[in-house]
Amino acid sequence: MSEAWKYPEVYVKLTDNVFDGILMEKNPKKDMKKAQELINNVYKRKLYKRVYETPPVKKVQEKGEDLENLLLQTELTEDDFAVQKVTYSYGKGTDNPITSVYFYTKDNDTDCFPSTTSKKTSLFLPETFQEEILRVYSKNDEKIEILKKETTECLRQVELYSVNDSATKQEHREILPAETGN
Repeated sequence: MSEAWKYPEVYVKLTDNVFDGILMEKNPKKDMKKAQELINNVYKRKLYKRVYETPPVKKVQEKGEDLENLLLQTELTEDDFAVQKVTYSYGKGTDNPITSVYFYTKDNDTDCFPSTTSKKTSLFLPETFQEEILRVYSKNDEKIEILKKETTECLRQVELYSVNDSATKQEHREILPAETGN
């Protein structure tokens, strides 16, 4: 099953019965027990809780690994959190996908031409075609407050922390009214 992705004819035949097979395993090995635990958690809706999400940046680069290493230097372990790097794009990475599209004229449907690469074609074109974010999830509900505090500190060290980020606004709400109350 772990090699099914290499063979498309096998991969397309995989169904949710894989979950049932994992759950029904009578003498599971260590890896299988972890898989059973994760599937049971999904069924019971015991999902990881998002602690932080960075604002979008063009390139996170190695900051995700740096963040994870810094968090591991605290009292937290790998079983307490997960760091996920997410990339959003228009399908062509950092390139403008419109440059790969060919257009036809109304008069002649056999002649095609590539789109212009000029930014003057439209004011609606975005400047950036790909962005990345980091998400930090808590796997351990008992250490979620410690993880929030340590994540904030570690994000400052890797220069990804933002007070304006929606994930941290609630944390700072008590401070902001006191500052603006003059």
